[in-house]
Amino acid sequence: MNSGRPETMENLPALYTIFQGEVAMVTDYGAFIKIPGCRKQ
Repeated sequence: MNSGRPETMENLPALYTIFQGEVAMVTDYGAFIKIPGCRKQ
């Protein structure tokens, strides 16, 4: 069954890991951070 996602989930950040990133945007409900080497969602 194909859910529309690629077979490999590479370049996703690992859970419970600390990354260095750059703040891309701050909103009323949170912040968006650019993490080098990780794909956009």
